[in-house]
Amino acid sequence: MLMLCGLPCSGKSTLSQHFLVPAGYVRVCQDVLKSKEKTLREVERLLEEGRSVVLDRTNTDKAQRAPFISLANRFNARVCVCVLDTERETCRARLKSREVHEGKPLTANQRNSLLIGLGMMTKRWESPTLEEGIDEIRVASTVDEVRLLGEHYRAALREVNEEEPQAKRCKVLDNYIWRRCVKFNSVYRRVSRS
Repeated sequence: MLMLCGLPCSGKSTLSQHFLVPAGYVRVCQDVLKSKEKTLREVERLLEEGRSVVLDRTNTDKAQRAPFISLANRFNARVCVCVLDTERETCRARLKSREVHEGKPLTANQRNSLLIGLGMMTKRWESPTLEEGIDEIRVASTVDEVRLLGEHYRAALREVNEEEPQAKRCKVLDNYIWRRCVKFNSVYRRVSRS
């Protein structure tokens, strides 16, 4: 399971929709499903089917991430986290200019609520750690880094045989990413369990 973490308008949906979904990931977005419970059920269903899941939600603190990590562990799925470390002011500017969200027009009231939420999420932000049960953490801070990370995952998935069981696909994908990592170390930070 690839868990995206980041403030609203940090680039999570762009990364998942433009790079990961075309590569074979199934996107699960709480903004679409409208509740954490429905999101958990959908992730559970997909993991049970052995699908590669990208969890597109803010996941701003340990408490928000914990039930999804626990669920992935139940299915012996690796938990990789991609933090989109976009500056708060960049997120704020994007949010102010956003007219549509998940295919629906945004009203002025909705935009104002999201701006208030952005401030609250910034205050309670907790960076993910391996101690939470995460297998790997990658951080991207700029649009170019996000694009490079997306291209990286897409290329990795292309090399993986879709007919293999999920555990074997994950291992092949991990090996591919580890081999290519030296090339990207100057572009984004990577933390992983030894």
